[in-house]
Amino acid sequence: MNTAPTLSIYARGKLLLTGEYAVLDGALALASPVRCGQTLQVETMDKPGQLRWSSVNEKGERWFQATFQLPNLAILDCSGLETAERLQAMLLACRRQNPAFLNDPVGYMVHTRTDFPRSWGLGTSSTLIAALARWAEVDPYALLFDSFGGSGY
Repeated sequence: MNTAPTLSIYARGKLLLTGEYAVLDGALALASPVRCGQTLQVETMDKPGQLRWSSVNEKGERWFQATFQLPNLAILDCSGLETAERLQAMLLACRRQNPAFLNDPVGYMVHTRTDFPRSWGLGTSSTLIAALARWAEVDPYALLFDSFGGSGY
C-alpha cells in the first residue's frame, strides 16, 4: 500500500444561523462556513477490486469502516450496515453522474476524518458530500439530492 495519499480533499463545515430544520422543508436560511471540516484521503491499494473505507472522529477514534467490492460497490463487510448503505448510495450516485468513477481495475483505501465532534451539527454529511463530489468530479448538489437529501449547503 502507498504511504502517501493519492488525493487529499478538505471540505469546510457550516453553521446554519437561521432555519436549521425549516430549511429542510424549503425555508430560506442564513449559513456561514466554519474553519472546522472533514478531510477525505484516497490511496491506491495493491489489492484490486476493493474499496476500503475508514472514518475517524476528531480524536482519531474509528467510528466506521467498510469494504466494498469494485466495480459493483457491493458491501462486503462493515461496522454499521445503515451507514454502509448510505455511503453505498452516495458512491452509486457519483457513478451515475460519472460512469468512470471507481470503475477501473484499481483498489482504493479511503480515510475520512472530521476535526469537530460529529454531534455538533457542523456538517458531517455536507462535508462528505462536498469531498466525494470533488473526488468523483461530479456536481455536489446533484449528488446531495440524488443520494442523501439535506439543506443543500
